[in-house]
Amino acid sequence: MLIIAIVLAVLAAVLHAGLFIMQTAGWHSHAVWRRFGIASQADADTTAPLAYSLGFMSLFLAIGVIVGIVLIGIGWMQAGSALAIFALACMVAGAIVLVGSKRKRGIRMALVAGILPLAALILVILD
Repeated sequence: MLIIAIVLAVLAAVLHAGLFIMQTAGWHSHAVWRRFGIASQADADTTAPLAYSLGFMSLFLAIGVIVGIVLIGIGWMQAGSALAIFALACMVAGAIVLVGSKRKRGIRMALVAGILPLAALILVILD
């Protein structure tokens, strides 16, 4: 089960790295900001600094998961597990906050962003 948890954790990290790309370099693309529920170019311009910041938070969480897995791979089980679990738990916590936004789009986005790290955490707990 640990291998499956690692695969899910890597997929969660890849997803969050993709969020980083969309929220930073791609934010001014109509297709990207519409995906996040932004209604107009003016609104996208207004929210660009927020998206930029959120994108980097997603990137840092992805890096935390990957570094944790690398540490596990080189034998630093406790440090690697702690780092990966913390980063995955933060991803899940962020998804819960999105659910709390009470918007249909927020719930869908929470499922997309939170299901992989949640599944990885559950498998780690069951292992």
